[in-house]
Amino acid sequence: MLDALVVKVREAGRICNVAAVHAVGVSADGRRESLGLELITSEDGAGWSAFLRGLLACGLSGVVLVTSDAHQA
Repeated sequence: MLDALVVKVREAGRICNVAAVHAVGVSADGRRESLGLELITSEDGAGWSAFLRGLLACGLSGVVLVTSDAHQA
């Protein structure tokens, strides 16, 4: 499962919004596992793509199903 939560952070003395993106997987024996957590400046296609590429670079494979919300059809 992929999801994001927009949070306010202090950056260079100002408050701004960032998205905390999180990937959760389910192992073969049914246990949930956190696959990755990252802060991105904007919850857009480029931010998500970079996050997912990072998961692949860390060895993520065998993805069978991805769920998400608020995406373009």
